[in-house]
Amino acid sequence: MQNSKIKEELDFKDLLKNPIRLFGYTYFYVFVILLGLGIYYVHNLTDMTKNKVMPTIISTTIENDLPMMQPSNIPPVDISTISVPTPELLEKGKILYKNNCASCHGDEGKGDGAAGSVMNPKPKNFSENTGWINGRKISELYKTLDEGILKSGMPSYNYLPVEDRFSLIHYVRTFAQDFPKDSDFDLQLLNSTYKLAEGKTTSAQIPVKVAERIVLEENKTRLKESAQLLELLNKMSTTTGNEVFERVCVDKNLTAGLLSSNLFKQKNKSEIFQIIVSSPLNYGFSPKFILLNSNDWDALYNYLNKLTEQKNG
Repeated sequence: MQNSKIKEELDFKDLLKNPIRLFGYTYFYVFVILLGLGIYYVHNLTDMTKNKVMPTIISTTIENDLPMMQPSNIPPVDISTISVPTPELLEKGKILYKNNCASCHGDEGKGDGAAGSVMNPKPKNFSENTGWINGRKISELYKTLDEGILKSGMPSYNYLPVEDRFSLIHYVRTFAQDFPKDSDFDLQLLNSTYKLAEGKTTSAQIPVKVAERIVLEENKTRLKESAQLLELLNKMSTTTGNEVFERVCVDKNLTAGLLSSNLFKQKNKSEIFQIIVSSPLNYGFSPKFILLNSNDWDALYNYLNKLTEQKNG
């Protein structure tokens, strides 16, 4: 009887006659499909969970350019004398403060100057005894004036004479009554750190970006001059060419560059000859240039000089 039932279940012809019996196999189909999807998911899990958005690298590097500095010649001072406020130093400090500091820090040193209203952070209020980056001692204020504080927008005043800086410090310290006193060690350390007893001479300094802009502008001007001179060289070679020039010149581009340079403009005839002789190929001339006698060189120099005059004229 059991075999009869199994045979009946496997009678596919009967399934065609009674399609509703196919639903009994639905669970098997669903199981096979879900199993296949599960295997596919596990197999591709790594790729499916990858971040499709490329990460963005944000640079946090801050480029600090060189500050603009004026040349200075700072005479030596006696630290023990200049560290004591006198009426003369205070009066000088008052004038210096008004001309250099009041626009940001305010006339009364409260950080409320007109120029400081747009600054972030705000200029220092000298009547407060907290929040001083380098400190409130004379030695610490001198460090601020000498080096500046880049992050707060405080410029360096190291181009001022040492006495003027001490005058400023003494005047600033009148805005409050609780400024700390420097020890002898503090003052001697200040003296040795900045070599106040020796004096100092500093050269002018400009930011790198400003220097790059100046160099680019100068190069543009020189390239323009060089192109004009090259055009004249080519033109004169076909009309009133110089025999010596045609004999020794091998690269008119390099020669035009020489004529547009400060070397040709600022050196005299003898110096230019010595420079070219040392490396003639660098200036567009063949090695035969070193065989020129004085008459040939005079003729060639006059020809080249006439060329530059014609360009300028």
